[in-house]
Amino acid sequence: MMAVAEDGTVYVTRPNEKDVIALSEVASEPRVLVANLDGIHGIAIREGRIFLATIHDVIAADLKEDGTIGELATIIDDLPDGGQHGRRTLGFAPDGGLHINVGSSCDACFESTEEKAANLRLDIKDKTRTVFAHGLRNMLGFDWHPETDVMWGVDHGVDHLDDDLPGEELNKIEQGAHYGWPFCYGDRQPDWVSFTMPESTPKDEFCRTKTVGPH
Repeated sequence: MMAVAEDGTVYVTRPNEKDVIALSEVASEPRVLVANLDGIHGIAIREGRIFLATIHDVIAADLKEDGTIGELATIIDDLPDGGQHGRRTLGFAPDGGLHINVGSSCDACFESTEEKAANLRLDIKDKTRTVFAHGLRNMLGFDWHPETDVMWGVDHGVDHLDDDLPGEELNKIEQGAHYGWPFCYGDRQPDWVSFTMPESTPKDEFCRTKTVGPH
C-alpha cells in the first residue's frame, strides 16, 4: 500500500519484506525506514504523521523534514486475528476518523467478533473504536469522494460459488449498514451454498430487507 506526503515523498508498505520504504525525487534509491514489522500493510498520512497497520496493531510516528520518521508509538494493539484475510487497510475520513478494514477469517462462517468482516472507525484522541459497517468480507480498498465526502469501498466475494461468481463489489459505505456477507452476495442474492443462516429471519428475506446491495 502507498501514501503520499505533502512534499511528494511516497511511502510504501511491503508485507513480504516486513518493512516500510520511502521514495522521493531527491533520493537516488528507496530508503528503508522501518523494518521487522510482521504483517505490515495499511498506511495513511495526516497532519504530519504517518499511521501504519499490522494484523493487531495501529502505530504512528511523526514525519521529519528529511523524509524519515520519528519514534513509533502504538495507538492500539488488539485488532482481531487475521485468519484468511490478515491485511489491514487504513484511511482517514474527511472529519478525521481513522477507518480500518478487518477482513473475514474465513470464506463463509460465523465470526467470533463483530469486528471481523467489518470496517472499523477509530477515534485517534481517545483510542475508542466502533464498527462502522458490517458484512464486508474484505474491503481492502476504500476512499471518500473529494466533493461529497461519500465513502466508497470495493469488497471481495466468497470463493465457493464459481470462478466468475460472485463479481467483486463497489459499495457506497454508510454507517451501520450491512453489506451481506456471509449470507448474501452480489445484489442481495442469498448464498444457498453456505450453511450460514441469520438467526431471526429467513436468508432470502434477510438479504432483501436487511442488507445493502452494491452501487
